[in-house]
This record gives sequence, C-alpha cells and structure tokens, in this order.
Amino acid sequence: MLVDTHAHNQWASFGKDRKKVVSRARIVDVKYIVNIGFDVQGSRKAIELAEKHKGLYATVGIHPHNASQFNARAIRHLEN
Repeated sequence: MLVDTHAHNQWASFGKDRKKVVSRARIVDVKYIVNIGFDVQGSRKAIELAEKHKGLYATVGIHPHNASQFNARAIRHLEN
C-alpha cells in the first residue's frame, strides 16, 4: 500500500483527466492521496475532491508563495 502525501489534484491542469489520475493511482496501489491546499480557492477545491473520491483527503492553508493572500478573511474561510 502506498500513500501520496503531497498532491495537487485540484489544479486546473488535471481538469480533463482527474478521474483517470485517481484511477491510475489505485492501479499501482496508492490507497490514499492527500491534496494540499495552498490558498483559499485551492483549499476549497481540495475539500470538494475529498468529498467526491474515496481515499482522497484534503489539507487547507496558505503557502508562503501566496502569503499576500493571508489575512483575517482568509483565516475565516480556512477555519470554516
């Protein structure tokens, strides 16, 4: 059994074949995938995917590259 501890399946580049990516992971024995939230929108999308796909999990947060987005409003969104 394998665990992908740092994925970004919520990226738009996976939009056309996201289900295939998850299916291929299962074929090679990846049982769990953790999608990392890097900003508010990416965190929200990671949660949506986790709710749709068994074995997908989400983290929420602001990556240092997106530090300019870190404010009280972003914190409220992430807490919710």
